[in-house]
Amino acid sequence: MADRRDDRRNRSGHSPQNFRMKHAMENATKSPNRHPARLLSVVLVDGALTAGGQYQRLTCYGAFEVDFVEGSPSFTSHHASTTENAPRAALLKDLGALSHDSHVVLGSSRAQHTFWDRGHILEAGLSYFYAMSELEVIEPSNLHLMGAPEMAMAELAKTFGLLICDKEDVLGQARAAGVRAQLVWLAYVASKLGPKETRNLFAAYQAWHAIEKARPLPF
Repeated sequence: MADRRDDRRNRSGHSPQNFRMKHAMENATKSPNRHPARLLSVVLVDGALTAGGQYQRLTCYGAFEVDFVEGSPSFTSHHASTTENAPRAALLKDLGALSHDSHVVLGSSRAQHTFWDRGHILEAGLSYFYAMSELEVIEPSNLHLMGAPEMAMAELAKTFGLLICDKEDVLGQARAAGVRAQLVWLAYVASKLGPKETRNLFAAYQAWHAIEKARPLPF
């Protein structure tokens, strides 16, 4: 009886081995992911800041906004922080407005040197969900948790001339949040998109970054 069942399953092409082979072939022929039309890379810092023996809560976000306009990417960098309650609500509201209807790529503000450090990204996800739940209707179009190891982030930073910060203290993380959000986006592009689109986006980013570096410092 068992032999007849196995024979029927083999003839129908639905054996576990055939299923795995079919699934692998389908995945191999799929085209690479495309970059979302609107994407926001976010690094959120929200923790205790001790200065002079007094407790303060520091809330900060770095965000890198990528919008495609007529097929070309447009980049905007955001970096905001506060230690006051009232401005904190406004800061999170601004982050919510940026996140709404965007594909959010969420990175950790803390360095991830080992496998077990990947728990940082889960903490970052919970912090982001909690912060957004305090607002009214905020609905990103999608959410991706970026868990790139620190070696990969450091290599991207070196390639694009960015400073990378792996400090554990909240103030150090907050200062680096803006640049780290850009690195999170670069890691997303490198790991999720096809070679041609990756090259094009990296070239567009390099041009934007060169212009940003050439801007005069405000006084």
